[in-house]
Amino acid sequence: MDKKQIRKEAIERRNAIPYSQIEQKSLQIQRKLQSLDLFTSAKEILLYFSIDKEVQTIQLIQENHQTKKIYLPILKSKTAFEVGRIRNLKTLEKNMYRIPEPKKLNVDDNPTLDLIIVPGVAFDKKGGRLGMGKGYYDRFLAQHKKIPRLALAFEEQILDEIPKGPYDEDVDFILTEKRLIDCQNEQKII
Repeated sequence: MDKKQIRKEAIERRNAIPYSQIEQKSLQIQRKLQSLDLFTSAKEILLYFSIDKEVQTIQLIQENHQTKKIYLPILKSKTAFEVGRIRNLKTLEKNMYRIPEPKKLNVDDNPTLDLIIVPGVAFDKKGGRLGMGKGYYDRFLAQHKKIPRLALAFEEQILDEIPKGPYDEDVDFILTEKRLIDCQNEQKII
């Protein structure tokens, strides 16, 4: 099966999850994340602003943007993003995909990120990630290889295998409502 078909089926599977479960599972994931040393020791974190039925991050952003340096992607072009620090949640602006992002004046050309938290449509236990197909995160991750990468996902998003292309970037860990997967060792940690 090709990526396009896998993406379509994974989105359908995720969209079938009722909103009440999305909220409940997202809260479980958020609580687990906030107890991980990977998160608690990080001072500068790139997060994503959740949309639709992604693992919700809004509460996570609200609870941490004043105690940690929290960054969000800011679209730079049709193929790349840069990062902007959240200074005030009320000043976020929607980009062309209607995703809130910091104003351009908050762009940080060289943040010292300690952790990159990524969204995705589907993942495998080896760290394979399938996004929306535009390559924004793959390009960014390719430039930041030494920073730990953690994906937030629902159990329904974990597949046996994701086809990998030459420019696809893996994640190091996947956190679901049930487990933390160490993708280097393909094992459950918690």
